[in-house]
Amino acid sequence: MPDAIFSVGNEQHFSIDYAGCLRENLVPVRVWFKGLPIGTLEEPTYMPSFIANLRLLIHPPAESRIGAARLVAFGDTFDDFLVEIIRETDHVLNLRVELLDAPFRAHPAWRSRRHVRVTLAKPVLVSVVNEMTARVNAAVV
Repeated sequence: MPDAIFSVGNEQHFSIDYAGCLRENLVPVRVWFKGLPIGTLEEPTYMPSFIANLRLLIHPPAESRIGAARLVAFGDTFDDFLVEIIRETDHVLNLRVELLDAPFRAHPAWRSRRHVRVTLAKPVLVSVVNEMTARVNAAVV
């Protein structure tokens, strides 16, 4: 685990941890939903894609708002989890976060759970994403 871990948001609701400084837009990232972490600080994530996918939660393409639930992709280090938007309004996202069967890594915080439903206010998401974006833009080496 890296020496320096920085956080944006509140891990009991929604937050993002990242480690160290950015090099070539790669940084280890972990996301927290309702006190449960997904992702790993052991491998880097490509930050432009990660932030773009977070922005898609805030402003999804018009065609994705119609019909069934849609999946959210954060990057390779999140492959043990399925994040699905199950309902959306202009102000609130309802997500289902699931630890997949036979995950690649151990996730001790999830030992008694397989999934969690999360209601996330879009203003909270916007605040965390904007702060994370500002930090990334300021730290790129």
